[in-house]
Amino acid sequence: MATGVIPHIDDLHRHIEASAKRGVAAHLLAGMTVDEVTGVERRMNALLPLALRDLFRATAGIDVAGFGVVDFRGTLPFQLEGFEHALPLVADDVGNMWVLDADDAGCLTVLFVSHAPPVVVIQAEGLSAFMVQIFEPRGPERLIAPLVETIWRKDPFAASRIELLSNRDAVVQRFSHDLRMGDFLYDLRGRRPGMGFTWNPAAPVPIRRAGAALIFASRSPHVLATRCRQLLMRLWSRLAAPVRRA
Repeated sequence: MATGVIPHIDDLHRHIEASAKRGVAAHLLAGMTVDEVTGVERRMNALLPLALRDLFRATAGIDVAGFGVVDFRGTLPFQLEGFEHALPLVADDVGNMWVLDADDAGCLTVLFVSHAPPVVVIQAEGLSAFMVQIFEPRGPERLIAPLVETIWRKDPFAASRIELLSNRDAVVQRFSHDLRMGDFLYDLRGRRPGMGFTWNPAAPVPIRRAGAALIFASRSPHVLATRCRQLLMRLWSRLAAPVRRA
């Protein structure tokens, strides 16, 4: 894992000093004990890289005025199928959550898990980028709001079973084999901020995941309705097109 995605404690001190000059107060929480760090690993079902263990031993989180407390101990209530390797970091005012997700490639990605609307979006490629965002005006919400809107309205990363027939990726092939009609697959392994998917909280299994890979599947009625509208619009445009005579 690249250490650049994990901030050093000195980086956080510099962020705090810079924010103080802008009139934004922030302070670090006391560091974790060895047992607390081990508890975080148990919660994430993953071994933490040494750089992250060192950060957690130095501080258990950071409190930024106007945004809230980013808690590295994972004390916030968060349970959602498909996110067994995720550590809840901080929630917004309505209970949507930013989580640190450990995937099977050894990458740590910050995801925004929203319930209203039901959307999951990549917020940052690593904890370092997220730590920068929490000190910016309006914090991470300024960046995530338009991304959530795009995923909810367009769901651009959805792939249907038919669209996956030509995909030769072995992991995608194995995972898509068990998808049901109406399921959509989302391959987020590119880890670009803004990648994401919609999901259906009312479904028996709201979100499915290909092990610990950043590959998900969901059955969102919103996506089905959107795809049906797009199909009808394409059919209508073809029917309305002028007929060319030989």
